[in-house]
Amino acid sequence: MTLRYNKIDNFAFILLHELGYVYHHLKDYDEEEIISWESNDEEYRGSGREQEADTFAQDNLIDREMWDAFVNSQTRFPDEAIKGFAHQANIHPAIVRGRLCHQFDLYRTKTSIDHKIH
Repeated sequence: MTLRYNKIDNFAFILLHELGYVYHHLKDYDEEEIISWESNDEEYRGSGREQEADTFAQDNLIDREMWDAFVNSQTRFPDEAIKGFAHQANIHPAIVRGRLCHQFDLYRTKTSIDHKIH
């Protein structure tokens, strides 16, 4: 875990990703190796285990059915829609915004949602 990006959404996702990896891949294996450095190796990053840990993180941060309903009901994602959904999902709006940015490549959109860890 790192605060290199100092963003709530990144921290929450990485934490749940790592917990998902432990839950799915380490609970029954005493000799499993854990890679603890950042890897740019596409084979590693695109592996089934990494995908499974990503899905675990996404689905445990925001219920999949709620998420799908939200993204399918919008063509744009203004801050008020993000905040409303975050309130409904009982999660910080920065986590919703972070997932939207990742899923739809919306990193350059302006926002008033504070995502920094204070």
